Amino acid sequence: MIRLNQLVRLYEGHIRLHVDQLTLAPGLILLVGKNGAGKSTLLRLLATADFPDGGEISYLEGTVKDQLPQIRSRIGYVPTDVELHEDMTPIRLMNYMCLLKGADPPQGEQLLRELHLEDVKRKRIGSLSQGMKQRLAIGQALLGSPRYLLLDEPLNYLDSIERKTVIRLLYRHARGCIVLIAAHELNEWQEADQLLWLNAGRPEFYGTPGAWRQVPLGVWQGILPHADACPFDEACVMIRKLVGDHIEWRVFSRECPAPGFVQVPLTTEDAYFIRSRRLL
Repeated sequence: MIRLNQLVRLYEGHIRLHVDQLTLAPGLILLVGKNGAGKSTLLRLLATADFPDGGEISYLEGTVKDQLPQIRSRIGYVPTDVELHEDMTPIRLMNYMCLLKGADPPQGEQLLRELHLEDVKRKRIGSLSQGMKQRLAIGQALLGSPRYLLLDEPLNYLDSIERKTVIRLLYRHARGCIVLIAAHELNEWQEADQLLWLNAGRPEFYGTPGAWRQVPLGVWQGILPHADACPFDEACVMIRKLVGDHIEWRVFSRECPAPGFVQVPLTTEDAYFIRSRRLL
């Protein structure tokens, strides 16, 4: 596990991240929040790519101050702006990273197969698509079976099939390890073990997705004739779509908001909209 105690990171004299007390347990943890909420800052600190201005982070191996090399040897990290050696080939990069991480080269070959990169493993990385580069970045982070896997928007550039491939791979790796993933498409991670919500640099929720979805509002869908004015509180409207001369609505409400509307299951993303808009 990872323990954060009185963690503070500043930017131009202002607090960018402030965590009083937080313990991250093994499993897949979904990290959510608006842009600028502190998600990337937290991942960088946990990956030891940056250091706090105050407080302490403790891992199973110890603190960053006392056991930095050992901690880094157990970390896999993919930032949003990851850069690969574009003149290398995927197989050469994986072999090189195996050497750095003390991993067995066959693991690199296996990951290339699982991530559907075997056909391009001898092509120059600079010639690959963004989706292929993203999968390669994830693959190199998985080398050595890291105890702490930290990924910032890992599904960027991936099509629907490859997204499912990566999600399955990460769920499997999360057994007994901490996999912390910053994401915007929350409904793709329905089987996450925990969800951590950062708001304005501070944790506002850490718990199971089931607990996250326990909100007092329901989600209702229905169709109404087109009107110039919105018949609902704008803050409670999630989706409005023009269908002929009518509008299809998806809104949050404690009870049926209009005749003919039906209640639908509330998703993880629905709960995010409700919480982030302070509709509780």
